[in-house]
Amino acid sequence: MYTPKFSIITPTYNSEKYLQQTIESVKYQTYPHVEHVIVDGKSTDGTMEIVSNHAAPQSVIISEPDAGTSDAINKGIRAATGDIILFLGSDDYLYAETVLEEIAEVFARDPELSIAHGNILMIDPNSGYFLVNGKKTGLEELKRGDMCPFPAFFAKKSLYEQCGLLDLSYVYANDFDLVIKCFLTEGVKIQYVDKLCTVFRLGGVSSNIKTENLSRKVTSQVINKHFGIDVDLSLSAMAVNLDYYRLWIENLLIQGHPLTYRLPDLGIKQAAIFGSVKTAIYLHADLMKSGVQVKCFIDNDARRQSFMLKDLPIYSTEWLQENQEDIDAVLVSVEGEHAQTIADNLREVLRGDVHIYTWKQLFNL
Repeated sequence: MYTPKFSIITPTYNSEKYLQQTIESVKYQTYPHVEHVIVDGKSTDGTMEIVSNHAAPQSVIISEPDAGTSDAINKGIRAATGDIILFLGSDDYLYAETVLEEIAEVFARDPELSIAHGNILMIDPNSGYFLVNGKKTGLEELKRGDMCPFPAFFAKKSLYEQCGLLDLSYVYANDFDLVIKCFLTEGVKIQYVDKLCTVFRLGGVSSNIKTENLSRKVTSQVINKHFGIDVDLSLSAMAVNLDYYRLWIENLLIQGHPLTYRLPDLGIKQAAIFGSVKTAIYLHADLMKSGVQVKCFIDNDARRQSFMLKDLPIYSTEWLQENQEDIDAVLVSVEGEHAQTIADNLREVLRGDVHIYTWKQLFNL
């Protein structure tokens, strides 16, 4: 009976927060034929101490400077001595101690199998949100940018020797590029396994928002490279705004603080809000919770300047130029793509010590 050896590759860099759980999820697998290849980029925190104290004796440890996660994974593939490779992030862990035993049985039933891909449990440690991701995937799904989850992608090392490693020229979507190369390799045999394999910790919504559109753009380029078709995967402006609103709610309800809570630490006591529609109203309430006084709303629509909003006047941009000594910051509440242009224009006409942020930039303070 075919008894494959697994190489679990984990790239690390200052990964002390969750790494012990990652290592132990591999170490205590019921399946005996496994090595953990840990590739560290010369961490400066307690990462290597955790590796030394908790990694199994048969682990392969590499600690040297690298060019990032993808470079570390490629080093791990080269160093791996196993038949089957899985990439396990340093924030993630195998779902159960029987995962590798179950996947080994899949390969044992069909030794000609090249790839087995399963499901992952995606969790957000902050909110408690979770999602099971994974389904049978073929070329048609890949042409739509619909990739099987990489943390549950078990592939033979011999397949990587045929199709190559991660392309380091891609900052984003190089895992997608590699999966496509694997699927397109001549003679490849693929099986979907409807089992939870890996728990994948989600990053913050803020970090996802910053990279999502760029990642989708690169994914479209990868699809074009391999299949010669143009696919528009970009998010609409409305979808992006909804992601930011969701993060705003998370800040208030889960983290327990308003979006603008850091502003007083920056010396901001009085602010004007550029815009006077719904997001401006939300921003006003948020600033009040942070103890920042709102002096007025600014709107270039002359029809709105004769009204009051939240018992405050709505002024034109000229008011800012004439009264900028009365404010410490201007917060642009406009939802559209031109919000950054407005902020840039304000920086040109206001003095240098007036802070100017779009409402989305507040998530990154």
